[in-house]
Amino acid sequence: MGKPDVLSCRADHGTGANDNSDLVLLPPKLFVVRSLEALEFVGPERDILRDIHQGSKRLEEEPVAKAIQELQKSSTHSLQSAEWSECDSLLYYRGCIYVLNTSDLHRRIVSLCHDTKVAGHPGRFKTLELVSWNYWWPNMSQYVGLYVSHCNSCLCTKVQCHLPIGELQPLPIPEEQWNTISMDFISELPESGGYNAIMVVVDSIGKRAHFTEILTTVTAARAANLHLWNV
Repeated sequence: MGKPDVLSCRADHGTGANDNSDLVLLPPKLFVVRSLEALEFVGPERDILRDIHQGSKRLEEEPVAKAIQELQKSSTHSLQSAEWSECDSLLYYRGCIYVLNTSDLHRRIVSLCHDTKVAGHPGRFKTLELVSWNYWWPNMSQYVGLYVSHCNSCLCTKVQCHLPIGELQPLPIPEEQWNTISMDFISELPESGGYNAIMVVVDSIGKRAHFTEILTTVTAARAANLHLWNV
């Protein structure tokens, strides 16, 4: 690479010094969150927001009534509190739209985040995550869990072919040494002395081990005899 190196070192070429001065590759404006700009609700979600907006005038739940009273007593122009806020005649709880205690609205919202082709019938926690991005109501997690567990499509396609998995149970502590042992085989070893495997027997308490050379073709009866003779 002598000739290309000579060509790249010409005296009339720049040395590259201070090429990066006053140059910002990633300006701060690229990191501004703009996901909600020009956001437009269409389809079923637009109807859901319309019904929530119409129903917000008849909020009668006790916690919500207290929150509205606190907002009305606020001296700021934009009514807000530690957890509750109000914008465009919609009540927000921790940044999520508060949904009235109406089963029809709850069902439509969860169906939008679970039954549609875009959602793809996710599980309980993924559906809860999708719903909690924009909406909130009391006991929402319990409602989503019941809805997903009774989904007909999920019950027909996501069939569990095994019994319910129980909790892990610890093994009982042996009362004396060599009362409980574990046995394993180390196989596919390089052949030595006519053997290519090792039978390992370990005591569960003292962790004392016995190693016996065997062949990979050993039978259950042969393994039992080796255990009787060596262990």
